[in-house]
Amino acid sequence: MSVCAEKLPGSMSIEIKPENPSIEESFHVTGFLTTAEGKPLGNKRVTLESSLIGPEDPDSFAFIAIKVTERSGYYDFFRPVDSPPEYLIVKFAGNDEYEPVTSSVIAVRGAGTDNPQVRSNLTGNIMVNTYPQGADISVDDIIRGITPQKIVGLTEGPHILQVAKSGYMNQTMEVYVTHKNDVSFEISLKQL
Repeated sequence: MSVCAEKLPGSMSIEIKPENPSIEESFHVTGFLTTAEGKPLGNKRVTLESSLIGPEDPDSFAFIAIKVTERSGYYDFFRPVDSPPEYLIVKFAGNDEYEPVTSSVIAVRGAGTDNPQVRSNLTGNIMVNTYPQGADISVDDIIRGITPQKIVGLTEGPHILQVAKSGYMNQTMEVYVTHKNDVSFEISLKQL
C-alpha cells in the first residue's frame, strides 16, 4: 500500500537589474523561489529561458542557462551587452516534494514594442572571392565590385549576397554581418 502525497505549490519572483537596461548595458535577471507561504527554497535548480516571439507562443522559449538557488531561494542570471530585445522567463521543474513553478514573463530592451533596441550604428565587413575570379558582387541588390573584394561598412545583420559571372551560374545567399569580426566567402562558380 503506497501513500501519494500531494506536492506543495511554490512561487517565483522575477526582476531585471538595472530595471530598464539599454542595449549598451549588461543586466541581471534575479528573483526568489519560495513556497506559496514564502519559505525560501534553496538548493533548487532553476532555468532561464528566452524567446524573441513572446508569451503568446510558450513553445518559442529556449533554454539559456541553469542556476542553483541560494539558501535564501535567490537566483541571479547575467545577460551580456549583446543580448537582443527578448522575453525572459525563469522555471523550476519541480521535484518529489514541490510542484513546478514558472515566473511571469518579462520583456527587455523593448521586446514587443514598436521600438526594440538594436545596435544600428554597428558595421562589419565581408571578404568575397570566387573561383574563377572576376565575378560581379551585389549586396542587397547594390553592385559592390568584382571578386576578390573586401566590402566594408555593412550594417550589422542579415544581407543578401549575389555573385554573377558571364558563362557561370549566379550564386545567391543570405549572409550575416557582425561587428565583431570579418566574414570571408570563397565561392566556386559552376559553368553553365
